[in-house]
Amino acid sequence: MKRILPWLLFLIVAAPFVCSDSFTTLDGPGHIHNAKIIKSLWTDPNGIFSRYYELNTFISPNLLGHYLLLIVLEVVGESYADRLMLALCMLAQFASIRYFVRSLKLSDALSVLPICFLLNTPLFSGFFSFSLGVAAMFWAVGYFIRRSDTLWLGGKKTLLMLELAALLVLVYLLHLVPAVIACALIAIVFLADVFKYRKTHNWKLHSSWLATRPLAMAAMPVSVLIVVYQLHDSETSNYVFIESQELWRQWGVM
Repeated sequence: MKRILPWLLFLIVAAPFVCSDSFTTLDGPGHIHNAKIIKSLWTDPNGIFSRYYELNTFISPNLLGHYLLLIVLEVVGESYADRLMLALCMLAQFASIRYFVRSLKLSDALSVLPICFLLNTPLFSGFFSFSLGVAAMFWAVGYFIRRSDTLWLGGKKTLLMLELAALLVLVYLLHLVPAVIACALIAIVFLADVFKYRKTHNWKLHSSWLATRPLAMAAMPVSVLIVVYQLHDSETSNYVFIESQELWRQWGVM
């Protein structure tokens, strides 16, 4: 019953938003429109959208969220895409925060804690990439908490390094901010382990270096992506953006 109760509460909270015929998020329709433009650029390179848009092939944050929405749009159509993405974000956040709370080995009563965070402003604003990025962030940090002892007590360090690196890259592809926060939280957990094992084991500086090396290797791919993105973003900051009213004038509407 303890395992079923949180999921029953989740269904009670999520059902009204998913089943409603009129509910929509703030930016959701705009994201759906962007997903349709991406599809058009892929399938019809000579279409009307190609006159005004260029498909960004750079590996940047938010990239995965747009393509996930495109898949959802193709599966359920425009009428349900917004609500289904909302449901997927709620499910991902609920499951990931539960995973994180259980990783901390807290009381079972706190397993329902994620319910308190389901109804949040970024989610209802339609920030799907950010919401999924937050969920992936909790997965990544919770994963490291559960396996951080491997760095000190021995075990499959290579597997830990590869899986953690993949999770951090996943967070980055969803949103930049959760990726940075995930790296900071993992660093805090590692520093806490340093003090813990310094008191309980025959601690040496060399042992800390051996524990730090796999973690540094795991953080390297996402760190490189962030640095490259910042450099690329600074190069494209000189682009000229046309105001919407000017576009209307060019199209002959105004």
